Amino acid sequence: MKHSFAFVLTMFLLAFPVSATPAAEDLCSISTKHLVLKPGERIAGFTLKLKAASIKSLPRIPSMWKILIYNFEFKDAPWSTTVDAQADVGVAYLEPSFFNKDFVCIRMGAFDVPFDAQLKIVASGSTAKPRVITIPVSGLSIRPMERERLWKE
Repeated sequence: MKHSFAFVLTMFLLAFPVSATPAAEDLCSISTKHLVLKPGERIAGFTLKLKAASIKSLPRIPSMWKILIYNFEFKDAPWSTTVDAQADVGVAYLEPSFFNKDFVCIRMGAFDVPFDAQLKIVASGSTAKPRVITIPVSGLSIRPMERERLWKE
Protein backbone atom coordinates (compact mmCIF):
# COMPACT_ATOMS: atom_id res chain seq x y z
CA MET A 1 0.00 0.00 0.00
CA LYS A 2 2.82 2.41 0.86
CA HIS A 3 4.48 1.80 -2.49
CA SER A 4 1.29 2.38 -4.48
CA PHE A 5 0.68 5.72 -2.71
CA ALA A 6 4.25 6.84 -3.43
CA PHE A 7 3.84 5.76 -7.05
CA VAL A 8 0.56 7.70 -7.43
CA LEU A 9 2.10 10.78 -5.78
CA THR A 10 5.16 10.60 -8.04
CA MET A 11 2.99 10.26 -11.15
CA PHE A 12 0.87 13.22 -10.03
CA LEU A 13 3.91 15.44 -9.50
CA LEU A 14 5.34 14.47 -12.87
CA ALA A 15 2.03 15.21 -14.59
CA PHE A 16 1.67 18.63 -12.96
CA PRO A 17 5.13 20.15 -12.46
CA VAL A 18 5.45 23.03 -10.04
CA SER A 19 7.78 25.87 -10.92
CA ALA A 20 9.60 27.95 -8.31
CA THR A 21 9.68 30.94 -10.63
CA PRO A 22 6.69 32.65 -12.24
CA ALA A 23 5.92 32.23 -15.91
CA ALA A 24 8.10 34.46 -18.06
CA GLU A 25 5.03 35.74 -19.94
CA ASP A 26 3.86 37.57 -16.80
CA LEU A 27 7.14 39.46 -16.42
CA CYS A 28 8.11 42.57 -18.38
CA SER A 29 11.01 45.00 -18.33
CA ILE A 30 10.66 48.76 -18.53
CA SER A 31 13.14 51.06 -20.28
CA THR A 32 12.96 54.61 -21.55
CA LYS A 33 12.71 55.16 -25.29
CA HIS A 34 14.41 58.55 -25.70
CA LEU A 35 15.53 60.11 -22.44
CA VAL A 36 17.60 63.20 -23.21
CA LEU A 37 18.85 65.66 -20.62
CA LYS A 38 20.18 69.17 -21.07
CA PRO A 39 23.98 69.59 -21.02
CA GLY A 40 25.30 69.33 -17.46
CA GLU A 41 22.16 67.66 -16.12
CA ARG A 42 22.07 64.31 -14.34
CA ILE A 43 19.30 62.36 -12.65
CA ALA A 44 18.82 63.12 -8.95
CA GLY A 45 15.66 61.07 -8.41
CA PHE A 46 12.70 59.35 -10.00
CA THR A 47 9.19 58.12 -9.30
CA LEU A 48 7.64 55.24 -11.22
CA LYS A 49 3.87 54.77 -10.89
CA LEU A 50 2.23 51.60 -12.15
CA LYS A 51 -1.36 50.41 -12.31
CA ALA A 52 -2.21 46.69 -12.57
CA ALA A 53 1.44 45.69 -12.05
CA SER A 54 3.94 45.14 -9.26
CA ILE A 55 7.72 45.34 -8.97
CA LYS A 56 9.49 42.01 -9.42
CA SER A 57 13.07 43.33 -9.25
CA LEU A 58 15.41 46.23 -9.77
CA PRO A 59 18.33 44.70 -11.70
CA ARG A 60 20.78 47.50 -10.88
CA ILE A 61 20.49 49.42 -7.62
CA PRO A 62 22.76 52.46 -7.66
CA SER A 63 25.07 53.16 -4.73
CA MET A 64 24.08 55.97 -2.36
CA TRP A 65 20.40 55.94 -3.40
CA LYS A 66 17.29 55.62 -1.25
CA ILE A 67 14.65 53.49 -2.94
CA LEU A 68 11.19 52.94 -1.50
CA ILE A 69 8.81 50.46 -3.16
CA TYR A 70 5.09 50.35 -2.44
CA ASN A 71 3.86 47.16 -4.13
CA PHE A 72 0.08 47.12 -4.62
CA GLU A 73 -0.74 50.10 -2.43
CA PHE A 74 -4.35 51.20 -2.00
CA LYS A 75 -3.96 54.92 -1.32
CA ASP A 76 -4.26 55.99 -4.99
CA ALA A 77 -6.15 53.15 -6.64
CA PRO A 78 -6.42 49.41 -6.29
CA TRP A 79 -3.51 47.48 -7.78
CA SER A 80 -1.20 50.48 -7.97
CA THR A 81 2.53 50.37 -7.30
CA THR A 82 4.98 53.22 -6.72
CA VAL A 83 8.78 53.34 -6.67
CA ASP A 84 10.27 56.52 -5.17
CA ALA A 85 14.03 56.91 -5.45
CA GLN A 86 16.54 59.67 -4.84
CA ALA A 87 20.27 60.08 -4.61
CA ASP A 88 21.79 60.89 -1.22
CA VAL A 89 24.53 63.08 -2.70
CA GLY A 90 25.28 64.75 -6.03
CA VAL A 91 28.13 62.39 -6.83
CA ALA A 92 25.55 59.56 -6.99
CA TYR A 93 23.39 61.27 -9.64
CA LEU A 94 22.75 59.03 -12.63
CA GLU A 95 23.30 59.36 -16.34
CA PRO A 96 20.26 58.83 -18.63
CA SER A 97 21.76 55.52 -19.82
CA PHE A 98 20.70 53.95 -16.49
CA PHE A 99 17.10 53.95 -17.77
CA ASN A 100 17.86 52.89 -21.36
CA LYS A 101 17.73 49.13 -20.76
CA ASP A 102 15.64 47.13 -18.30
CA PHE A 103 15.91 49.42 -15.30
CA VAL A 104 13.01 47.61 -13.63
CA CYS A 105 11.31 44.23 -13.98
CA ILE A 106 7.56 44.17 -13.33
CA ARG A 107 4.95 41.48 -12.92
CA MET A 108 1.89 42.30 -14.99
CA GLY A 109 -1.39 41.65 -13.24
CA ALA A 110 -4.48 40.03 -14.67
CA PHE A 111 -6.87 42.43 -13.01
CA ASP A 112 -9.95 44.34 -14.06
CA VAL A 113 -7.85 47.53 -13.98
CA PRO A 114 -6.08 48.53 -17.23
CA PHE A 115 -2.28 48.70 -17.13
CA ASP A 116 -0.69 52.14 -17.00
CA ALA A 117 2.76 53.50 -16.19
CA GLN A 118 4.32 56.91 -15.68
CA LEU A 119 7.94 57.79 -14.92
CA LYS A 120 8.87 61.15 -13.41
CA ILE A 121 12.56 61.96 -13.46
CA VAL A 122 14.16 64.76 -11.46
CA ALA A 123 16.99 66.25 -13.52
CA SER A 124 19.46 68.47 -11.76
CA GLY A 125 22.36 70.40 -13.16
CA SER A 126 24.01 73.77 -12.96
CA THR A 127 20.68 75.57 -12.49
CA ALA A 128 19.49 76.19 -8.96
CA LYS A 129 16.11 74.56 -9.53
CA PRO A 130 15.77 70.90 -10.57
CA ARG A 131 13.30 70.13 -13.34
CA VAL A 132 10.85 67.25 -13.52
CA ILE A 133 10.53 65.26 -16.75
CA THR A 134 7.29 63.27 -17.00
CA ILE A 135 7.34 60.24 -19.30
CA PRO A 136 3.94 58.63 -19.96
CA VAL A 137 3.47 54.96 -20.80
CA SER A 138 3.81 55.81 -24.52
CA GLY A 139 7.38 57.05 -23.86
CA LEU A 140 8.39 53.81 -22.16
CA SER A 141 9.48 50.55 -23.73
CA ILE A 142 7.65 47.68 -22.04
CA ARG A 143 8.59 44.25 -23.30
CA PRO A 144 8.35 40.66 -22.12
CA MET A 145 11.24 39.55 -19.98
CA GLU A 146 12.90 36.36 -21.18
CA ARG A 147 13.66 33.87 -18.44
CA GLU A 148 17.38 33.95 -19.38
CA ARG A 149 17.58 37.72 -18.69
CA LEU A 150 15.58 37.61 -15.46
CA TRP A 151 18.35 36.57 -13.09
CA LYS A 152 21.43 37.97 -14.89
CA GLU A 153 23.46 41.00 -13.77
